[in-house]
Amino acid sequence: MDLFPSEYIHIGGDEAPKDRWKNSKLAQQVIQQNNLKDEHELQSYFIKRIEKILNKRQRKLIGWDEIIEGGLSDTATVMFWRSFGDHKENIKQVLENGNSVIMTPVSHLYFDYYQSESMDEPKAWGSYLPLKKVYSYDPVLGGVTEKQASQIMGAQGNVWTEYMPSSRLVEYRSQPRMAAVGELTWSAKKDKNWTSFVTRLSAHFNRLKIMGINAATSVYNVHGELSENKTQLTLDTDGENHQIRYTTDGSIPNHQSPLYQAPIVLDKTTFIRALAENKTTLQHYGDYKLSFINHLALNKAIKLSGDTPQRLHAWGQRILSDGLIAHDRHHMRINNRWFGAKNTNVIATIDLEKITEVSKVSFGFQPEKGIRLISPQTTLIELSLDGVNWQQVAKKQTKFASRSGKTAIKLSFNAQSARYVRLTAIKAHRFDEIIVE
Repeated sequence: MDLFPSEYIHIGGDEAPKDRWKNSKLAQQVIQQNNLKDEHELQSYFIKRIEKILNKRQRKLIGWDEIIEGGLSDTATVMFWRSFGDHKENIKQVLENGNSVIMTPVSHLYFDYYQSESMDEPKAWGSYLPLKKVYSYDPVLGGVTEKQASQIMGAQGNVWTEYMPSSRLVEYRSQPRMAAVGELTWSAKKDKNWTSFVTRLSAHFNRLKIMGINAATSVYNVHGELSENKTQLTLDTDGENHQIRYTTDGSIPNHQSPLYQAPIVLDKTTFIRALAENKTTLQHYGDYKLSFINHLALNKAIKLSGDTPQRLHAWGQRILSDGLIAHDRHHMRINNRWFGAKNTNVIATIDLEKITEVSKVSFGFQPEKGIRLISPQTTLIELSLDGVNWQQVAKKQTKFASRSGKTAIKLSFNAQSARYVRLTAIKAHRFDEIIVE
């Protein structure tokens, strides 16, 4: 215990593989010897043993919220990383039991997530967590009593470093998010104000720079909002002294590029790039990118079959013909623009609504093995006039496309008339936008 002089000791307790315990002779023996109900009580039994050891030495146990499974002791402090859905009730039950709680929800306080929609954000594992969302978090749940609120010890930002190979990147992920956590925990609700916080960040960034800390200025980056029917794109930045410059031909904006003043209409193929520009210093921030392709299958009905999970079909219908291109893994995490599942045979049948001349079908894929998004082994295209009789017009072995660094598969053929287009991707993973030309 001399190695751990603190009053509180975090023992983990999450991601315990209970299925393995079912096949473990030793685990089953402990369950029988101690009259435990199941593997959940086995975990609780183990954690309570550790807790007794700590308490005997005047220490207090903290564990992730999985430690409530199988029964929670009266003295443990629970650190909640899950605070969504039914887990909210678990938090209230723990508070009613009299235990202390620390809030660290994956939804607001996981700092390994992307901080903006800009393409120049360093590669991250998680989803999209802008500074504004961090600042909006309230660790005190609604509906709890004043006494229960006092049992919430505070909040913690988690900096998981799988995708942070340097201390400079750790600084980038955690600053100024740490300032937001400080304000959301130490300030009264009435004193919290996002606009005021952003204004004060300017001086804070200068302070961090003098200290040699590599803080992220992603709060100034451009973020985009599509209209419900995806026909207009609204751009914005949280920097009060910032304006937006953009282009629609895919070129990088500069100081002479048009100033953004109104939503951009998406009615033709457009490659939008946008940067935030400080009005005083003219410094640029971020690299927002959105590509819209106007093609024959745009907003047309897609019927999915094969062995892609049924639960994904509605999502596939929304994103595989919306004209929006997912550029890389970053877009998957932020806007969830990728469709598919691991090692499935995807069959997508598109109704063009009228007989049309077709000569090419293409789709994008994510060539990154780290998250199992690689090209399908084989891709083929079939055409039909009536949806009953089909003719194969193209077939390509695409297994090694991802190894070549390509991010799209294109199948061209002699122009033919068709109303229905059917794409079959064998052993596919995730892909985006079936473009028919």
